[in-house]
Amino acid sequence: MKVIKGYNTTEKLYQIGLNDRDIVSYCQNGKLIKLKYGLYRKADMFLNNQNFIDAAQAMPYCVIARISALSFYDLTTFIPKYVEVDIPNGYKKPVIIYPNVKIKNADINKFKKHIITQKQGRYSFRIYDIEKTLCDCIKRRKDIGVDIVREALKTYLKHPDKNIDKLFKVAKKNHVSVKLLSEWLGVML
Repeated sequence: MKVIKGYNTTEKLYQIGLNDRDIVSYCQNGKLIKLKYGLYRKADMFLNNQNFIDAAQAMPYCVIARISALSFYDLTTFIPKYVEVDIPNGYKKPVIIYPNVKIKNADINKFKKHIITQKQGRYSFRIYDIEKTLCDCIKRRKDIGVDIVREALKTYLKHPDKNIDKLFKVAKKNHVSVKLLSEWLGVML
């Protein structure tokens, strides 16, 4: 096998001596994983949060959101079947082969200061901070599941870095009912 490291475009694979038939064969034999048209990852590459990094490599402009972000922050015991991401309004949703992703267009610029870059070795991914994540989940509680959102809020209240004032500020900015948030937190405290 040719020396393949990390993530590679089709062009890079050509440069190291592979042709189209080799690339298909490597994918079929489990040596490469095709993330999207023209982008591959070495199959035996294992990093923490691998699916998030894969999604970020396929869509550098994406932000890990909602249930996926809850999972990253250990605010839920629910294991998502896909990586949930936001992409900026106006961007066409790309065809991602791997990992399984759920893509939503959003006004990311409105929440730039709530986006954190997480480093994993020489790779990184962008994710909403805890408060923005919670507000998004509360806003979409009917789709996500009220039990998951309540579990996340309960866990957040035990979190050493919780910031209730920031949570309410983000809720207002995110058009989340402050009354509802107050009621839920009141019951949990």
